[in-house]
Amino acid sequence: MNSMMTAIAADEAWRDELTQILYGREASDTLIADNVERMAAARGIAVYGEAIYQLCHLRFVDSEAGDHWREILARRAQMTSRLGEPVDLRVALISYFLHVQPKLHHPKIVEWLVFEHTRESVYRDELTGLYNYRFFEESLNREIARARQGGHPVSLVMIDLDHFKEFNDRRGHDSGNALLQRVGELLGSQIRQPDVAARYGGEEFALVLPATPKRGAHCVA
Repeated sequence: MNSMMTAIAADEAWRDELTQILYGREASDTLIADNVERMAAARGIAVYGEAIYQLCHLRFVDSEAGDHWREILARRAQMTSRLGEPVDLRVALISYFLHVQPKLHHPKIVEWLVFEHTRESVYRDELTGLYNYRFFEESLNREIARARQGGHPVSLVMIDLDHFKEFNDRRGHDSGNALLQRVGELLGSQIRQPDVAARYGGEEFALVLPATPKRGAHCVA
């Protein structure tokens, strides 16, 4: 379990590093391209997929993302040659996914970190602060697909509060809401960063545990 958690933490670290490469103060097209290549050589081709996702929010399997990344760089070089002046990497990326490999519909150029913050609020349950059912469903499907592709386990823990209706009837809805909030706090404080704690509905909760075998999920439960 310790080695697995270390690996997951390392995975999150390089994603954070990639965000700095793409959006940091020192980011430039040349540095971005060079640093993404350097990171891909060290971390694997998953870096290409994460870079594209952070830039335009499209997801691809790793091998396909690598092909797209190389084509985006080629598109930028082609556009730069035609225009006679440097073309921004993001402009080349949007042009590529609009005209060469149409993937984007009605694109909107927004700051990725602001977009993520807005997206985060859409997926949160207002009462407990945990993720909502919509995010849970998307996360579970995504982690199952990753598990099948990578050959690693993923676990699901379902949680239900016993006798909650009786408690609600006896103590009132305010007390019931306070209880749900407290449960949300407890669940959120007991999981790792890659895990997903969600309010499944009513008094039901769920945990999605990437890279976690049955034995590890049993410990969490």
